[in-house]
Amino acid sequence: MKRFVWVVFIGLLMVPAMAFAHGAKGPHGGQMLLAGSHRFEMVVGSSNFTIYVMDMKKHVLPLKGVSGSATVHSNNDKDSNEVPLVVESDHLVGKLDLKKLGKAEVHAKITVDGKEATMAFEYPED
Repeated sequence: MKRFVWVVFIGLLMVPAMAFAHGAKGPHGGQMLLAGSHRFEMVVGSSNFTIYVMDMKKHVLPLKGVSGSATVHSNNDKDSNEVPLVVESDHLVGKLDLKKLGKAEVHAKITVDGKEATMAFEYPED
């Protein structure tokens, strides 16, 4: 019985963390995810999407040495696009119009300080 109580207790503690990890709004109005020791925010524009790399206090980090790529799945995973993420000023840009795809998932791999972080953004957000 004690084991069951502990499992339920730990499960309840995880609920707020899971809710935060899926779709919290970031400082630029986009979907924000936590991966490793960084926060990543995706903002969808008219012809591209932008990803900001932030520390845990939501400060945008300088992108020297940062690289990344994304695989965008759409049409219920029937179609996919490989998109390089290019550093522009204080953010990464993927040159693909997500709005034309309708529902899509953006699976990004971003290397920061030699460590690769992977995340999956949803468009449009649920």
